Amino acid sequence: MPLSCMVAVPAFTMLYLVVTYVLNYGASELRLGYTTVTLVSVASGIIMLLGVLVTSRLSDRIGRRATLIGANGLATLWAVLLFPVLHAGTFAAYAVAVVVTMFIAGFIFGPIGSYMSELFDTRYRYTAVGLCYNASGILGGAVPPLIAGPIISAYGTIVFGTVLAIMCFVCLCCCIALPETKHRALDVNMETK
Repeated sequence: MPLSCMVAVPAFTMLYLVVTYVLNYGASELRLGYTTVTLVSVASGIIMLLGVLVTSRLSDRIGRRATLIGANGLATLWAVLLFPVLHAGTFAAYAVAVVVTMFIAGFIFGPIGSYMSELFDTRYRYTAVGLCYNASGILGGAVPPLIAGPIISAYGTIVFGTVLAIMCFVCLCCCIALPETKHRALDVNMETK
């Protein structure tokens, strides 16, 4: 179960990083204006929805695990690139940073519901999925914003990006260690396999 708690962490990290840090950075540091930042945010929400739709379908074709491995690998790479792109200081770079980050979050959110449900035996599926999904939300949505300020002020954004990349890489390794569930029937007892 601990491995299952890690597969969605990068999605929450990307989502809450945009909501807490990147939007504030665009409004206060780049001085893009709240209307512009809000419009980019709305556009990125639509792009995130497209990411969810793409990987939901993709996970039905190539497998949930394979899709999540690719998406978490992409999140690992993007964590390193995000801050250099963001700090280019232009509106275009800001928009790319927000949209790509939310698209990657959508890539992970797409297959996560079916994947987590298929990982657990029927008799404790609801509890296990709820626990894993919420643990992912806490680890990915709360920890990075809490540590961002101290790390960025002491060492800069490149170090914080590296910390995020390491965290995403650990989650990628957890995806690799978990089984594929694409062809697994939901009514099969997992403990007997």
